Amino acid sequence: MTKYSSAGDAIVGERIASRFRKVNIMEVINKGVLGFRCFRAKLRGNVFCVIDKCLEVSVHNSIKKPNIHFNKGDALKGEQILTEFGKRRKLSLAQGSSSHRIQTTVFENNVYCVIDLPFEFLRNP
Repeated sequence: MTKYSSAGDAIVGERIASRFRKVNIMEVINKGVLGFRCFRAKLRGNVFCVIDKCLEVSVHNSIKKPNIHFNKGDALKGEQILTEFGKRRKLSLAQGSSSHRIQTTVFENNVYCVIDLPFEFLRNP
């Protein structure tokens, strides 16, 4: 598993599992990054997305951007992640403290996730 955490890194897959605290925006768009009609959502709060199922190789060749990753197990981690997807499974609450309310779901049908806001680490003075 390779984890990516810098701004602009992206993953593309047929099915992507994710954990997050809050969904800010949910909208329908006619033509997304991959060229399909899809939904767009902004996930916030310690977001983690990992590829469960890869896309076909023909789709890999049509997307030529350096920071996009396609392999099973590739993951994104950040404070805010934008995602485009065809459909999603039911949201469920993950185990954890009740005050944090960590949500999990699986996005399906040509999913594209990109880090919009990476974590900012504090350095020791």
